[in-house]
Amino acid sequence: MDDTELLAALRHESDALAAAARGHLDAPIPAVEGWTVGEVVAHVGQGAQWAAHVVRDGMDAGEALLALGDDPDPATVGEDGLLAWFGDRTDELVDALDAAGPDHECWTFVGTGPARFWRRRRAHETAVHRWDVDGASGAPAPLGVDLALDGIEEVVELFSARLGPALAGDGATLHLHATDEGLAEGQGEWTATFGPDGARWDRGHAKGDAAVRGSASDLLLLLWNRVPPSRLEVFGDPSVLGFWAERARI
Repeated sequence: MDDTELLAALRHESDALAAAARGHLDAPIPAVEGWTVGEVVAHVGQGAQWAAHVVRDGMDAGEALLALGDDPDPATVGEDGLLAWFGDRTDELVDALDAAGPDHECWTFVGTGPARFWRRRRAHETAVHRWDVDGASGAPAPLGVDLALDGIEEVVELFSARLGPALAGDGATLHLHATDEGLAEGQGEWTATFGPDGARWDRGHAKGDAAVRGSASDLLLLLWNRVPPSRLEVFGDPSVLGFWAERARI
């Protein structure tokens, strides 16, 4: 996805999260034990404000955390107040990213880098949590194919490296195969090798000790430990998926 598409996805998923949350703030999140819808709204809103401080104000992670205000208390401000606050935080981040431009240098998880990092990071964070909130009141809508494919790329490029030794293994391999219509041959396929230094990913068709087939949305949600393997087609050694579920915390 390009910079414009990621910023649009961030806005769209934020608005969809707020719409799904209305009327359900006290409902539990089925996919994340111990969380309620209201807590997810607060979490995503504060994450947006935190990232806005990083992009707009040139803060690092710790400085941005200290600059955050308190979460609004739904018992005090009510549902309308909480969702208005969330909308303001969304506007704050989208405006900061738009004003800075994608090439603006700022702090990121991997050192100083372009602000497009935060377009991608917050779009995917918000999309997965929108799916969480959707699930509190019914069947959650899947992530769009392009967004989900890019989300898997983010896991491959960013989170696997951050997890590092947590994904160290004996060389077992896991192949992912997105089955969405319209994908070119080899597109939407990845293979992870869990070696002594962590996970190494290769793109394209391959065989793995375990293989998983499903929509890009379900594959991404599996990597985020949001859906069980039984939701997808699984072939080969199921312990490889168990290894990921146990070790990977995104």
